[in-house]
Amino acid sequence: MNIEVEWSISDDETEFPPLPEETALAGPSLRPGWRRLGLILAALIFLVAAVALIVRSVIEGGERRLEASLRDAVALEIAAIRSTDRELFLSLQDPTESAWVAAQENIFSAFHRLGIIPQEVIRVEMGGDRAWAEVRLTWRGWGELQQTWAYRRVGEAWRHTRLEESWWGPRTILVSGPVRVMYLARDEAAAHDLMGQALNWLYRACNDFNCNGLPALTIDITNSLSLPPDTVTWIGPDLLSFPSPHAGWGWPNGEVPEGLIGGLARQLARKAIYSRPGLDQFGPALQPGQAHPHVALAEQAADWALSQWGLGPAPPPSNYVAALAAQYGPKVVRNLIAALGQSDSIEGALTQALGTSLAALDHSPDFFIFLLNAEAEAITRRDRDTFQALQDPNIPGWGRLQLNRYERAEAWVAMQGAIISRVRRRATRDRILVMRVQFMGPGGTIQRIESFRWAGNRWLHTWPALEAWGQPISQTDGIFRIVYHERDADLVRPFIPRLNGLVAQIASDLGQPVPSRPLTVTIDPVALGYQGLPDLIVPSPWATGLPPGDAPDAGSAFLLRQVVALMVHSLAWRDMPAELTPGQAAALSALVEWEVRSVLGEPLLDAEARAGLGQALASSQLLPPDLLWATPVIVRPSFGQPETLAWPLARAEWLTLIDTLIQGERQRLPVLRAHLPTARSMEDWLQRSLDLSLAEVEAHWRATLSRY
Repeated sequence: MNIEVEWSISDDETEFPPLPEETALAGPSLRPGWRRLGLILAALIFLVAAVALIVRSVIEGGERRLEASLRDAVALEIAAIRSTDRELFLSLQDPTESAWVAAQENIFSAFHRLGIIPQEVIRVEMGGDRAWAEVRLTWRGWGELQQTWAYRRVGEAWRHTRLEESWWGPRTILVSGPVRVMYLARDEAAAHDLMGQALNWLYRACNDFNCNGLPALTIDITNSLSLPPDTVTWIGPDLLSFPSPHAGWGWPNGEVPEGLIGGLARQLARKAIYSRPGLDQFGPALQPGQAHPHVALAEQAADWALSQWGLGPAPPPSNYVAALAAQYGPKVVRNLIAALGQSDSIEGALTQALGTSLAALDHSPDFFIFLLNAEAEAITRRDRDTFQALQDPNIPGWGRLQLNRYERAEAWVAMQGAIISRVRRRATRDRILVMRVQFMGPGGTIQRIESFRWAGNRWLHTWPALEAWGQPISQTDGIFRIVYHERDADLVRPFIPRLNGLVAQIASDLGQPVPSRPLTVTIDPVALGYQGLPDLIVPSPWATGLPPGDAPDAGSAFLLRQVVALMVHSLAWRDMPAELTPGQAAALSALVEWEVRSVLGEPLLDAEARAGLGQALASSQLLPPDLLWATPVIVRPSFGQPETLAWPLARAEWLTLIDTLIQGERQRLPVLRAHLPTARSMEDWLQRSLDLSLAEVEAHWRATLSRY
């Protein structure tokens, strides 16, 4: 099938009629007014966007500047701590929080004492006029720590302030068995870690000390500024305060530091010990004044346990509990703690724990070292009753001597001892044990003979047993008669030939006649004190304290100094008025010490005095001579050394001033002494005795100070 299409094309120009106007297809046409309005709107939108960008840029710039200023403030505080600039550090604290500033002052002192050094800012968080900085610190022996430091805008500056309550979150209680841990939400992770540690060491402590059931315990993770930030403290019978990692020094790696674990474990050991019947009257939250011997043993047991658990150092030789454990095994410690609660005396508890009579034991010195340290602890805590209860009440003189030691707070820690004799007195049926003890104290190391008497089923610290000193000896040399005992013979004999020459020189230097009658020097083991010429009495160094020395004659030189100091003191104060002004007494005391050091050939100043004088010179802090006149410097023999009741710098200045006045001419010394009782001032004294003005003397003295 074919389809055909037929085309027809015309050549004619055909015209089509135009469309009606209303049906035209032309596009819309905007009026000029609408076009302008659109342009304005577009411009406004662009302007708003630009302003928003500018405002945002300004705000961000301000925030960056605030953050930069915060970082600068934190860096400045870190620098103040590292350079020990206390004044700068305190100026960076919030001045509106007095309690905070006081707490931070204590924190500043602790930084270098504990070896905690802040290093750098890790990050900061801004919150308006508040901000927080995470700071990295290093703690010697603990590693790295992190702390959160809070800051507040005060004027135009950032100031370190306390972390506000909202930052900490609500308080919560975690309970597991007998242990409750109270904490703030910020410390939740720490609370769970601490709960595990507390349960572990409480079970261990109760197993070692045989608790009567696990004691209830509450631990409060506290952010209080009034509690030490690096210690675990009892604040109630069953309430233990534990420092928050955010309020204290921070925890390395977010875990409880070993030091705080040790502190927690020791407190839990104390909790287990003091929960025993009879010991619960003391309680782990001891008051500062308590120094009962039962408490001393309990505390030693806690230290021993800590070392056994690998959380503390080995106990020192003075730890009697550790000595018992080493001799009889760890079980004896549990028995001793149980016995302490059932006995009124240490001796009774030991008898029960060891299963034998204490008096019949051939003991080591450890028990007596413990008794001496119990005395020292009582002195330190000002517990007079406990101290006196350890003394022999049958010898009034001994009680007075020991009371004087107590009042002077001569607390020496007994380190080691050796029993040297046992005395049985048939007349009184006394059993006396004598031992040589080495003590450590603020004045160094000394050795002393101590005696104990067995009375009423107790050992009591008693008067020196003369039997331990041997037979008395009397020796004459020139005008001197020297009385001593065999124990002191090696100390006395080397200096006897020097006494006659020394007393002649001292008398001449002080403008006094040489004594014509025989002089007696008694080295007395039981002397209560010192007595001056004509009959000198000096306590035996073995009774007062003999400093050990490397040189063979160190002990003899020590005793000679005591004798010479007493002779100088007696002659210098002879014929002086009963009452001297503070200036007169200070000058005479300085003359006495200068003479003692001079005749014995000792340096005028010891190393400590030289260092103090050098620092005063460097910092322009010397006391002017007229002020020295009002500073009392009282010298008397005490353990062979002058006892100074004044600022040590004043003593050093007095000695150098006297040395400047004498200038190697010893004949000036009696002149200075002779005019002293009538001198009204330093100026008057110098004018009367040497015809010198105070200004002349001071200028020469200051010019020569550097040679000392």
